[in-house]
Order: sequence, then structure tokens, then C-alpha cells
Amino acid sequence: ERKIIKSGSLDFEVKNLSEIENKIAEWLKGFDGYISNTWTNRNRLTITAKVPANRFEEAMNSTGNFGILNSRSISTDDVTENFYDLETRLNTRKILQQKLSGYLKDAKNISDLLEIERQLNNVTSEIESMEKQFRRLSNQIEFSTISKGGVSEIDKTLTSVAAISISPVGISLFTALLTLT
Repeated sequence: ERKIIKSGSLDFEVKNLSEIENKIAEWLKGFDGYISNTWTNRNRLTITAKVPANRFEEAMNSTGNFGILNSRSISTDDVTENFYDLETRLNTRKILQQKLSGYLKDAKNISDLLEIERQLNNVTSEIESMEKQFRRLSNQIEFSTISKGGVSEIDKTLTSVAAISISPVGISLFTALLTLT
């Protein structure tokens, strides 16, 4: 089975920055998503959220009520080899951990006991690190990160812009001011 991390971005013009935050929250509920971070200042808003990866395409296609779509991009990262390599290395380390535990029980002297304990501690530490990496990679595969940003109207020559970036491997944020002519 292929392990794919999907990324996408959408750029919108919006009329009211305060209303878009509520729309995003409601939109996320429909995709079993959640907000993981919000950043605001006087005239900018950025919301970072997570949605299940199996709802990525649906989410990317259902953002029509946020404003005028200025740009859209989608990319993927195939992490299949990395995923299965990490899984194999983790399983191998767990087997070694079991063997070392058995050797520990059969140690004949204190020197052997200390050496086996040292090796067992190292292997256990490696397993914990690999399990953390494996959980993080699995989460990136299972959930897409969506960052929505916006710029509020500052004066009559500017219009608000909201940006959405969907990326579980990194958050790609962008906001822009558009000058009206």
C-alpha cells in the first residue's frame, strides 16, 4: 500500500476577516477536522487545522463559500519507502530487545550482566525514538494540515485575502495584499 502525504493550497479574496474565522470553524466540523493553531494581529489572521487525509480532495473542492478563489495548488510526497523502512527497522530492534532480555536472564557474571543491560538500554532508547518517528509519519499520512490566512481591509485601495495551505509535512503560510485599480 502506497503511503502518500498530500499538500495543497488555496488563496482567496474575502470581504470580512472576522466572518471567515467562523466559516472555517464550521467548515472543519464537516470534515471531522480541528483547529491546531490560530495567529492574529491587527489586520491578519492565520488558522492552522487538521483534516483526515481521506477527506483531502473533498476539502479542497468544497471551499467555495470563503470568497473569490485566486489560486490553487496540490502536491504529494510519496513516503512509502521511508514508512516501510522505518517499520522494518523498528520490528528488528524489538526482536533484538527480546533476545537481549533473554540473555540478561542467563548472564553468568556481573560483567556480562552490565554489558547486556547497556546494550538493552541502547536498543530500548532506539525503539522509543523510532516509535515516535513512526507515529509522527503515520499522523502526517493520516491527517493533512490546513492553514488559512487572511488580511483585513486596511483602506479603500486594499481588499482582504485569505489563504489556505494543506500540508501535513510542513505549514506553508502565505497572505497577500491586493491593490485595487
